[in-house]
Amino acid sequence: MSKHIVKLIRNTKGEYILPLPEEMVQKYDLSVGGAMEILAKENGEYILRPIERRPTLNKLLKGINKQNMHGEIDFGDSVGDEII
Repeated sequence: MSKHIVKLIRNTKGEYILPLPEEMVQKYDLSVGGAMEILAKENGEYILRPIERRPTLNKLLKGINKQNMHGEIDFGDSVGDEII
């Protein structure tokens, strides 16, 4: 676990902003406008978690391996003008 000290900022619209170090943004693949969940613990600590975005096709394809790859699927005989 890494520790960073940041200052809470209030912008001109009256919103509060918690700036994150670039190292953390890159390490956890965060982006501007990305949704975050803040959990407030009873002891006064906070846990900040990114809400997982829909996986990209590239991320899904990286998850394919020999253990989870299925074999060929037979859809039956051709019924139209399919190219075989």
